[in-house]
Amino acid sequence: MVNKSVKLYVDYNGCILDTFYEAIRTNTLSNIHIPHSDVFYVKAAVEAYYGRPFTLQHVEEAMLAEGWTEETWCNTKSKELNMPLKKGYGKKTISANIRKEIASGRPQNQAVAIALSSARKYKKKAKK
Repeated sequence: MVNKSVKLYVDYNGCILDTFYEAIRTNTLSNIHIPHSDVFYVKAAVEAYYGRPFTLQHVEEAMLAEGWTEETWCNTKSKELNMPLKKGYGKKTISANIRKEIASGRPQNQAVAIALSSARKYKKKAKK
């Protein structure tokens, strides 16, 4: 049987720690939903842009509707932490770097730009 708990959205208004500590004190931590930190950043940006307040639930639901998930955020971070490109400026090195960038999920034109930029950097170092 799947354990389903009700997640309560609380509009924290600066008292997220109070809500969190109260949930710990009353042993109801599984009943509250603390959004990902991205939701707080997006909420602040949207409020600054539109000049009116939004609830965390509204912002998080909009982000989810646009395709954001914690998994996509984690995958983006893992792409940024991939292995470094090969050093050098030869055709084989550039081709290998392009393949590596494409394999990490980057679009082809971006992979080519990254590989060529890296090659230019190493070519400048070689001339010194």
